[in-house]
Amino acid sequence: MLIDALYNYDHPVLAERLFLWKYALEGKTGFSRSFLDWHERDSLWGLTMPKPAERKMEFLTIPIPVNTSEEMKMFFRWVNTIHPTDPVIKAGVAYLRFLLIRPFDNDNGRIARNIAVIFLSRAGNLPDSFFSISTQIARDLKQYEEILTHTLTGSMDITEWLRWFLYCLWDALSDTEAALAHVISKAKFFDKYRLLSLNDRQLHTLNMLWDGFDSKLTSSFYASMNKCSPDTALRDIQDLITKNILQKEDAGGRSTAYKLGIKN
Repeated sequence: MLIDALYNYDHPVLAERLFLWKYALEGKTGFSRSFLDWHERDSLWGLTMPKPAERKMEFLTIPIPVNTSEEMKMFFRWVNTIHPTDPVIKAGVAYLRFLLIRPFDNDNGRIARNIAVIFLSRAGNLPDSFFSISTQIARDLKQYEEILTHTLTGSMDITEWLRWFLYCLWDALSDTEAALAHVISKAKFFDKYRLLSLNDRQLHTLNMLWDGFDSKLTSSFYASMNKCSPDTALRDIQDLITKNILQKEDAGGRSTAYKLGIKN
């Protein structure tokens, strides 16, 4: 579903596409062409169960439109019309508008986020997106629920929602920038020492230190982590110090601890 949104971001958003996403989320491989017709969708609801007057989100219950088919027809017309509106703003509006209609019994949030991904990709005119708006929303889930509840049950002024959406996007981009900077620094670090002879234990330890190891690296911990003898651990560590890869920490204590040298 995400691959389709990213690499086919310039394709129109149509009913068939949304149903394909829905089928993918449900793990289905079969596909009924008649299921694509939003007019028939309303009748299908009537055949399987009474059409609900409201459809719950996990944290909110609000009425759904009386005629989903007409609402979706207007949504498709709007979402596929070229507007002077910045695609980033359109991503936030499309997200909220789709959630207001909630045409499916579930997975509306996931599909709404995927629709937003299409317009965010159009904004950069790039299929490769290194940030994730969904991940950022998951991190700020409480605020997300609060702003949606306020917007969808209030005056329907979407200004605060758009402001929150843009801040969420900014945080996602900032996190990605930090992550990429870390990856580049790590690659430069290992490239600097690539000609040195390092054993698997040393490489494993260095990778752990780079990836956010939050304990003190002592010789005993090194031995335990790499399943080697204390003498082997001390030799490995001393070798890394000699090669200017590790250095002793300034703080004293019962056991000497070690840290990476300058990460550049």
